[in-house]
Amino acid sequence: MLLLKKYIKLLGVALALILVACEELPCDDVDGVQLNAGFYSYDGVTLSDSAISKLILHFGLEENTIYSDTLSGSTTSVQFPFSMIADSSIVIFEFNEIDYDTLVFHYTKTLHLESHKCGFVHYFEITSIDATNHQIDSVWIWKNIVEYGDEENIKIYF
Repeated sequence: MLLLKKYIKLLGVALALILVACEELPCDDVDGVQLNAGFYSYDGVTLSDSAISKLILHFGLEENTIYSDTLSGSTTSVQFPFSMIADSSIVIFEFNEIDYDTLVFHYTKTLHLESHKCGFVHYFEITSIDATNHQIDSVWIWKNIVEYGDEENIKIYF
């Protein structure tokens, strides 16, 4: 009888551990996977954050914009998604309603299973970036894999 009680307790502990292990974790981010870009200036000696005021981002070609995002106030970084159906995304940076720069991101996509509850998401590997140089001096790929998280993927220099 004592042996049976030990087995029942052991079975109860094992069942509790299984239930805890199968608990669904929350989905990482409701906004999905986004590229993280930081703004910088470099004077030949010092690299410093560069704040941009009045920035509007257009996703897609100007006459065929998917959506726009107006950033209020001054910002030193932005986040935005890539297209999940194409192998490139176009982002137009509109500065103070006067000047524009266009970045074309080329990438490969990898389908990643987050969980049964959250489903699949695309991770992106940036292969190259084409940029105009009206306000933007250059773009540097810091981390080419775009996945969940706040780690900076590209540095935009002015």
